[in-house]
Amino acid sequence: MNIEGVIFDMDGTIIHNYKYHVDAWLRVCKELGINKTEDEVLSLFGKTNAETFYALLGYDLPDNELHYWAERKEIFYRDGYKGHVEPINGLIPFLDFLKNKGIKTGLATSAPTENVDFVLTEANLKNRFDIITDASGVSKGKPDPEIFLLTAKRLSVRPEQCLVFEDAPLGIMAARSAKMKVISLITTFRKEQLPEADLFINDYTDLDHYLNQLF
Repeated sequence: MNIEGVIFDMDGTIIHNYKYHVDAWLRVCKELGINKTEDEVLSLFGKTNAETFYALLGYDLPDNELHYWAERKEIFYRDGYKGHVEPINGLIPFLDFLKNKGIKTGLATSAPTENVDFVLTEANLKNRFDIITDASGVSKGKPDPEIFLLTAKRLSVRPEQCLVFEDAPLGIMAARSAKMKVISLITTFRKEQLPEADLFINDYTDLDHYLNQLF
C-alpha cells in the first residue's frame, strides 16, 4: 500500500467505549425531555457535539446552552468510564511495530480535548501518537474529511499514503472522501452496518496475517 502514515480514530478504535458514550447521551436527552434510542445516538457517532445536539434537537442551541449541555454530557461520560479504560487488544504491539518501521502516527477524533486527555491518560497512551487532532481543531465533523486531511498535512504525509483505522460509518465515509485506505474495527457496529472498507478486523491482533501486505 506504500503507507507512510497511520491515522487512528479514538472512540471505538483505540478504546472500546461506545456504551459509556451512549449512556451519557441518553442521560442528557432525558434531561432535555427528548426520547432517543441507542441506535439513533449511535448513528451520530463521529459528529461534533454541536452537530450532534442539532441532529437530536432539530435546532441550534445558543452558545451558552450548547456549552453547558455538551460539558454535562462529557462529565457523565468520563465519570462513568473512569477506571474502565483499556486499549483495544493488540493496539500497543501494533503501535510499537509502526514506530520501529518509522511510520508516522496520528490521532484524529471528533472528541473534545478533555476527553482525549482523559482517555490517553487512563489508557497509558500518552506520547504514543506523533500528532493529535481533536474537535477543537476542525470546523466540520465526520463524514466531512477535514479532520483526516488536516492530520495528514500535520504529519507531512500525502492523503493517498495514509491508512485510517475507524469503527463508525461516518468515519469510514470521511476517510474514503479523503482518498485514504481504511480498516474498520467491528467494535461499535456490526459489519453489515458499516460501509465498505479495505479490511475489517475485530481487534489489532487480526492484523498479524496482513502486516507484510500492508507495510
